[in-house]
Amino acid sequence: MKTELQKAILFYRDYVILSFFLGVVCFSCQSRKERIINQIEVPFELIRFDQKFRDTTNFSIETLKQQYPYLFHVSVSDSIWEAKRTDEWFLKHQSQVNQIYQQTNDIEKELRSLFQHIKYFFPKTQIPSKVIGLTNEVDYETKVVYLDSIVLIALDSFLGHENELYQGIHNYMRPFMSQEYLVSSVAKEIANKMVKPIQSRNFISKMIHRGKVLHVMETLLPKKPLKILFEYTDEQYQWAKQYEKLSWYYFIEKKLLYRTDMDLSKRFLHNAPYSKFYLEIDSDSSPRIGEYLGYQIVKSFIRKFPETTLGEIIEMKEEELFILSNYKPPR
Repeated sequence: MKTELQKAILFYRDYVILSFFLGVVCFSCQSRKERIINQIEVPFELIRFDQKFRDTTNFSIETLKQQYPYLFHVSVSDSIWEAKRTDEWFLKHQSQVNQIYQQTNDIEKELRSLFQHIKYFFPKTQIPSKVIGLTNEVDYETKVVYLDSIVLIALDSFLGHENELYQGIHNYMRPFMSQEYLVSSVAKEIANKMVKPIQSRNFISKMIHRGKVLHVMETLLPKKPLKILFEYTDEQYQWAKQYEKLSWYYFIEKKLLYRTDMDLSKRFLHNAPYSKFYLEIDSDSSPRIGEYLGYQIVKSFIRKFPETTLGEIIEMKEEELFILSNYKPPR
């Protein structure tokens, strides 16, 4: 007769074998899916408009306006555009862009993978046929614009956090103005268009809406580290993980989830140096902690209902998702 210890050992052995088998099956399915995605044709062209605009010898303003009319506002005269082409500030920006983006093979490879994933998960979505790089005088509030068939990227907003052009920009913004965040910024703009707009104004709905956007980004860029998708430094990401439980209990204790005042978005969802609990920990906290918690709620729902499709998650009402998720922060 087997002892209790022997039974426990056999049970543990069988559990390990089963877990390993399920892990292999899951990995195999993921690998097969990625192989299919990698074979999807997504023709697009990366156009260096920034270089063409700088090239006064081969590209006249009239020629550029004919080729890219959407980049020229009708109220701006040609003389102003001509003056900008030789402006010292513009030339300095373009010089920095040329140094950082001497080649764009890696970016094109990442963009192709992003577009392939969009085509796989959203087959009816129009894939951009043109990705246009330009200089935008470091307008860090508008680094990427997505217009269905066109993506505009301000390359001078992705030069690296120590770049001299970024002096005067808030320190909390600068870490995310580097090349490694370029494609994830494109994914974010696209994901924002994919996710159905929220109908409720309460705080929990806004949190989960942000969580949906992050989940779509993660699905479209499966190889990107989460800290890149969250636009967190290593320290901010670790803080969010460590204080997930305490942050959630703070929201519960203060009865914030169903409040509708805009102040909560400013404190916990908008970009800022840190989240505002109005506690001593504030200056050490991660920004946008509400967004992080919204993502964790979405992931909790997916673990509970793994058969739910990405499209169904996007369409689901945020409050319904929250209730069904039965979210509990890790202990």
